[in-house]
Order: sequence, then structure tokens, then C-alpha cells
Amino acid sequence: MRDYRATLARYPSLPPIALTVTPYTAPTYSAASFEGYLNARLLVEVLRRMGAQPRRDHLAATLESGIRYDLGTDEAITFAPQHHQGRDVVFYNTIVDGAIRPITDWSGWRP
Repeated sequence: MRDYRATLARYPSLPPIALTVTPYTAPTYSAASFEGYLNARLLVEVLRRMGAQPRRDHLAATLESGIRYDLGTDEAITFAPQHHQGRDVVFYNTIVDGAIRPITDWSGWRP
């Protein structure tokens, strides 16, 4: 999480002006940008393992070679010939007063 925040501080981004209808203020952090950041870090690691000449047709073989990579999220991402999920944990969130909050108590969600 610390690397994610440092990266966003170093490389702030906004959508292209042509795509904004009104003045836009990007949220400082979001679940979507964090997920995208983690996916990008994993892709960079896979490309690094592919060597100097990475090729799209070698992507699956590289992943299935037994990647175990720590993205800094308390659980390593793993891929193997029979394991294509990467991670088996799902984080549920909701919006409370305009802010993203993790769901830690499911009792309020029961019918």
C-alpha cells in the first residue's frame, strides 16, 4: 500500500481534457486504481521474467512456470500449471458517506 501511494504521489494523472465534461477532481486513492496498480506490478514482474525479448505467446508459459510474487499485500500471488487464479481472496467494499469502506460485518447485509 505504501508503494501504491508513493507512486500516485509521484505520477498524478487525470483523464484527457477532451473526456471531461465538467472540471474533474480525481480521488486521491481508490479501490479501482489500487487494483490496477497491483495488476500492473504483476505484469511488469512477468515481463521481467520473460527476459529481454518478451513475447505475447510466451505469457502463459511464463505464468505457468510457477510464479510466486509478493505484491506487498500480505499474500503472495501464485501461478502454476493448474493454478490460474493468482489470488484466492476477495475484498468486499461498500460506499459509506461517499467513501469506500471495507465490509467487515455482514450482519447488516442479511435480508
